[in-house]
Amino acid sequence: MHKESSLGIGLSDSIHVKKKVDGIGMRCLLALTLLLFFVLPCSAQGPKELEGEAREALEIWREVQEIEQKWQKERQGLVEERDKLRLEIQGLKWQLEKLKSYNRNLSEEMTYLKQRLQELGRYREDLEPFLFEILGRLSSLIEQDPPFFINEQRARLNRTKEVLGDPDLSLTDKLRAVLELLKAELEYSRTVEAKEGKISVGGMEREGYLLRLGRIGFYWLSFDKEEAMEFDPQRNQWTPLPGYEDELRKFLEIAQRKRAAELIRLPLREVGK
Repeated sequence: MHKESSLGIGLSDSIHVKKKVDGIGMRCLLALTLLLFFVLPCSAQGPKELEGEAREALEIWREVQEIEQKWQKERQGLVEERDKLRLEIQGLKWQLEKLKSYNRNLSEEMTYLKQRLQELGRYREDLEPFLFEILGRLSSLIEQDPPFFINEQRARLNRTKEVLGDPDLSLTDKLRAVLELLKAELEYSRTVEAKEGKISVGGMEREGYLLRLGRIGFYWLSFDKEEAMEFDPQRNQWTPLPGYEDELRKFLEIAQRKRAAELIRLPLREVGK
């Protein structure tokens, strides 16, 4: 009877353990079954020995359960780490494809830039002779102007020639110098000017006001404003201009900024023929 009572206690504990671990994996149940299998043949032992062995089996089961729970946590952590690594790999693959696309675009851009540099090299070879050609044309144009307004023009022209002839200056600097000269000559062509000066008429020098209308009209007015002349570029000489004294007086006052701009009537001659 004592043996059956002791065995009953062992089975009761086992059933209680089974209820607590309900839902655990097959591996844990198998471990519990094996433990009970080894305990049952020992039922011939005394109650205390049997109870001790049952408690020992229960402790072993608890340890197995703890190991199982720990493994489940570790497994969950590994799964999460795996998923995280998968996402990182996907991100790296996307970045790799993006870099490949960027490298392709960069390669195409480099090819285009190399072609542009080759074209610019050809332009450079053609541009410098073209700048000298422009300078030659401007020089011819300036030399056709009357000599009494030409000193400043020649000075600008000579400075530009020095820039073009300087091997240490870049093509950009040379282009800028020619453009500045063109701008100055354009301003010269569309502005008016008045200054005091001398002219030679019939071998005699005459003092008065020299008047310039762009580069298409050059006039002289005596200091008393009673005598007027115009320059004839075809004959390279001054000729009287009677009847235009009043118009030239207006011209003088406009050029000196003493009078508002207005229409004036003056004869014009062809220049550079």
